[in-house]
Amino acid sequence: MNTREAAARKLWSAIGPCRQSLSDRKKADEKSINQHNAVAGHCETYTKKFETAKEFESLSKKLSKALEIVSQQRKKYVEGVLMAISGEVERLYTALHPGKEIGKVRFYLKPSAIGSLEFDAAFQGESEIPPQAY
Repeated sequence: MNTREAAARKLWSAIGPCRQSLSDRKKADEKSINQHNAVAGHCETYTKKFETAKEFESLSKKLSKALEIVSQQRKKYVEGVLMAISGEVERLYTALHPGKEIGKVRFYLKPSAIGSLEFDAAFQGESEIPPQAY
């Protein structure tokens, strides 16, 4: 046996009892590194998602403002059309029924309801009477 081989066998004998504790330490360190990497990955994902959420929140606020403007303009337009129709309906009713006491026909939308076309008129001296009642 040469001296290198003898030295290697001596070293092997010396480290033999330490092998299990070194293996256990290696596994524990690998587990710790894996947990650290997982936490770092989750932290990075959280940060990215948080930034994306802030961007979407800002976009949502802008879209809500745009929706409000569009809704107001649409309602304003519809109210204008209904006002024009009201005048025309009153003119046609008067032409068809001369001498009848109905006037101030008014078509309008309920402000707090969706799809709520309402109408009323002046009838027999009373105002804001729903004509369908008569």
